[in-house]
Amino acid sequence: MNEPPPLPEVDFATEMVVAFASGAQPTLGHDVVLTGAGEDNTGVWVQVLERSPGSECLEGQLVTHPIDVARVPLRPDPVGFIVTSGVVHCGP
Repeated sequence: MNEPPPLPEVDFATEMVVAFASGAQPTLGHDVVLTGAGEDNTGVWVQVLERSPGSECLEGQLVTHPIDVARVPLRPDPVGFIVTSGVVHCGP
């Protein structure tokens, strides 16, 4: 069995961790990627790309729980997410 990679170190005095989970998905082929972060006068905004397989894709029937996690500079402001949905096409 492969050993999991070591966890990255987080300095919680200067950094915070953000995570986005899309919940239970009915098949393989779903994923979530944090693509960027920024802030304005209302808080911190994390950009998320949420992808699902196209209708022509043959995906295993296995419930998955896509999640992505990232370190960002520590801010006292609220964190919000801007989610963009995409479809991964498997055919020609």
